Formats: sequence, structure tokens, C-alpha cells
Amino acid sequence: MRADFNYAEYAKTLNEFIINAKKNRFIEDENRQAIIEPLCRLLGISRIRMKKTPIGNDYSQIHGELDAEYYLYPDSEKIDEKRFLVISEGNGNVVQIDYYFYQLKDDPDWTQEDEVYFSAVSKIIFLCSSSFLLQNYVGYITSHDTRFKDILNNAFFNSIIQHLISENQLSQFCLASFNIHNFSSVNRKYGQEKGTYILESYFMGLREIVYDKHNDQEKGAVASSGSDNGLVLFHKNDRPQIIKYLSGTDITLRLNDGTTDTVTLSSHSGVNQNLQDFTSSYDAIDSVVLALNIARRSNASRIVFYDDALNKSIDNQKQIESWFMDAIKNEEFEVYYQPKVDLHDYKLKGAEALVRWFHDGQIIYPDQFIPILERNFRIKYLDLYMLNHVCEQISEWIAEGIEPVQISVNLSRASLGLQNIVTVITSTIDEYQIPRSLIQIELTESASGASNEELSRIVTELSEEGISTAMDDFGTGYSSLSMIKELPWDVLKIDKSLLEGAQNSGSNDERMFKSIISMANDIGLECIVEGVETRDDIRLLKESNCWLAQGYYFSKPVPKDEFIKMM
Repeated sequence: MRADFNYAEYAKTLNEFIINAKKNRFIEDENRQAIIEPLCRLLGISRIRMKKTPIGNDYSQIHGELDAEYYLYPDSEKIDEKRFLVISEGNGNVVQIDYYFYQLKDDPDWTQEDEVYFSAVSKIIFLCSSSFLLQNYVGYITSHDTRFKDILNNAFFNSIIQHLISENQLSQFCLASFNIHNFSSVNRKYGQEKGTYILESYFMGLREIVYDKHNDQEKGAVASSGSDNGLVLFHKNDRPQIIKYLSGTDITLRLNDGTTDTVTLSSHSGVNQNLQDFTSSYDAIDSVVLALNIARRSNASRIVFYDDALNKSIDNQKQIESWFMDAIKNEEFEVYYQPKVDLHDYKLKGAEALVRWFHDGQIIYPDQFIPILERNFRIKYLDLYMLNHVCEQISEWIAEGIEPVQISVNLSRASLGLQNIVTVITSTIDEYQIPRSLIQIELTESASGASNEELSRIVTELSEEGISTAMDDFGTGYSSLSMIKELPWDVLKIDKSLLEGAQNSGSNDERMFKSIISMANDIGLECIVEGVETRDDIRLLKESNCWLAQGYYFSKPVPKDEFIKMM
């Protein structure tokens, strides 16, 4: 340090710098050079250069302007470009800041003892900037999907729509919800890291469309809804470009060997072009999510536009949701029974418990409310309601001297998520003091989507508790043969869609139908086919060595009083 260095003046100047830097958060203050200049003059610093190095992910969007230079002397001839000291600061896993302190020409060289002064300056700058950086970071993660740069999250996207509603500007926009078709295959082919890059590129392509490059501002917004789902808000004049993009776009990917590959992505989409009547951002988003769900189930089109018919469907959904819990309390749901028949002697072997909803003197059929309850996960309350009422009815039959048959009760995916579901089932059965063998639990293929591990645990525990299980609707989803082979099922229930296809004699569908039954018989599974409606169906089942049937050929679902007559 220079010989005339005044330690008392340094302590005073350093204290003033700390106060001003902390008060003004330094990094964002327009007068930051004036704040630090007295200290730099005292220490003989001619220039400070700060260089940011993100660690791991790119945090440039979070940390803002950290690459900067402060010239303490306008006359560049006083700056010694060859003599400088570098001190690094950082938090270890997000960003490192290198501070370059340049000497004044003709000043003596700084020594190792002098480094303590410059280290103090770098630490103060870094720490006083941290509140600003943290504020930027918190602001960023509360509004963005942190997997991607510049892609919003659902919550912030909602707030944008709500703001447009309050400003009466939403009518200028269209809204779309989308799910990238078969993106899991992209991840399997290229791996998770490159899959994320492809996904980000797809989202950024949408953002480029809704970004106004001329005015450097957003014309719309793009948000991730998690996984490969997203939302895009766009001006009506951008509609053709957005629809074309969602219908199919190419992403160029650089491979590890230096070559490139082209990935074509398309989306199932729900689009609403008329947003003027919405007063809630959640209702607006619900409209396109509903349209998206229809698009995902449709074989005709991957893009579905929201219209009055869908609006009526949403109103119906809200009505069902508002009625449901009171309907459970008021016991508006009734158990109907559809017989299962032994084809050896055509005697009653069992029945499936099916629900009917009687509300204000009208019947609401399952296809009108079950999908809604599955989406909002309230179906689990209905599952337990049905189990309880079936057990109560069997108990009454036994008390009346009627010999009951085994009744199967459906268990939805939502109920599978209950950790104590097996205990709930067994305690309910035992509460009514009925043999556990009189209850069978049917699990659909959609229920098995929870996870193979979870399904295996539940089926195994039910088997250990002496409760029969059946895989329902086999043939309508994605069940693997290994799932059938490895889990201790008692019954394989084949969906009517497989039966319909098998009616073509000599066809692959017929051969597959018979092979499935043969395989099930070989591994000790009892087979039952639902949807049996004709004599030809009966003939085919017997030819295939399947001896249990359920369907309208024998009986439609009937209330308990009619079912008693069959026992």
C-alpha cells in the first residue's frame, strides 16, 4: 500500500461505503460508482471489473447485471492494465463473481498483506448485492417453471389472465391448453437431458410467436403445466401461426457425435377463441383443459375448439360437483346389481355392484357423473359408500335367511392412493360380520396406472386378507401380461370390446381373445367376459373355455328387490 495510506480515514470511508451500499443495495443503484469511488481512491484502485460465472444451470435470468466495470479515473492513462488483483466470491453452487481490481500507474505494487482490504471490498459488494439477487431469484421462481428459461408457471399465468379480465382486454386474446403427443418416447430415445432441451425448445418456439420483437414486449404468454403439458395465451391475429405450430413443428437436436437430428412434435390441444364472457381466469383455463381432454380421447382431431356444447358440459360438471357431497349424506346413490352367470348350468354365480344416482326425482346415469368424480378425485367417497352399502345389504340378506352370492365392488384409482385402503376395506367387511369371501374388489386398468408397486401391494394384501380381486376391463388400456402373471389376481374380467372383435371367425381378434382366456386358465385365473348380449357370444365363450358371463343377455343391472328374486 502507498506510504501515505491513512488507516483511520480507511476505517471511516469503509464504514460509509457499507452504510450506503446496504441502504441502496448497491448492485441496482444508479449512483453505485459514486458510492464506491471514495474507497477506491483511498486504496489506489483505478478500475473494478466484475465477471459473473454461473455454476451448473444458466442463472443469468436470475442474477441480472453482474458483469460490469467501474472506471474511477476518466483518464485511461492512469489505469495499469498489467497490474491487477483477482478475488472470487460466490455461494458455491449457483454463481461465482470474479472481482478484478486494477492498480494506478506509478503506485507501488500491492502485497499479500494488502489483499485483506480488497477482499473486504469484494465481500461487501457481494453481500450487499445478495438481497437484490435473492429478491430477483424469489421473483423468478414464483413466476416461472424453473426447468426452463423464460417459461411461466401456472400461478403466474393465471394472474396474467385475471389482469386482462380486470382491464377488459381478454377478448383480444385466444387461449390454448396442450399436451405434447407421445413425448415419453422422445425421452426414451434421447435421454432425460436432451429430452428437457427438446421440451424447452418447443415451449420457446411458442414464446417467439407471442413475443413482440418490434416493441420488445410480450403479446401473450406461455406457461408450463408440468411434465409435457402447457398453456399459451395469444392474440387473435396469431391464431393461424399458433394452430400450425401446435399441429406439428420440427426441433433440431445436436447429438453427442456432432451430428444433428430432427424431432417432430405435435400436440393434442384445446382452444378457446371467445374469451370475452369470462370473469375468472380459472374458468377460462378450465374451458381449454376440458377441450384438451376431449381432444386426447378423440380419434378424429388432435385440436378441439371450445364451444357452447362444451360450455354446457362445464356447467353440468360444476352442478355435479356442487351436488355430490350432499348426495352422499342424503344417500341419493342406490346400489344396482348385474348378475354373473355360470355357463355350465346358467345359475347365478355372483354380481357386480353398480351405482345409480336419484336426484330430485330424476336418475343420473354413471357416464354423466363418474368421469367428473374421477377427475376431481371425489370418486373415492363413492367407492367407500358403495362398499359400505353392499356389506350392509349382504348382512341383511344373511339375517333374513337368504343365501347371498359374491358381490364385486369397484375401486377407483383415487382410492388406491389411500395408504390404509386395505385396512378400510377389511374393517368395513368385518363391521357387518359377513364372510370376506362374499366381497370381491374390481380394479380397472386405469386404476393400475397409479404404479405397479402400489397395485402389487394392494392386490397382495387383499389376497392375504382373504378378499378376492379381479382385474376389470382388461383390453381397454395398457395392462401388460407380466402384471397379470406376477400379481395374485383371482379373476380376469375381459372387456366387451375384445368380445366384439372376436366375433369375426378366423380373425386375429378371435385368436387373441381365445389366447388370453387360455393363458388365464393356464395360470389359474378365472375368466369372466362382460358385455355378453347374444347367443353367438355365449357360443364363443364356451368354445374358448370361458364359463362366466355378465351382460344384457342375462340381465341389465337391477335394484336389490329384483336381484333378490334371482338368488
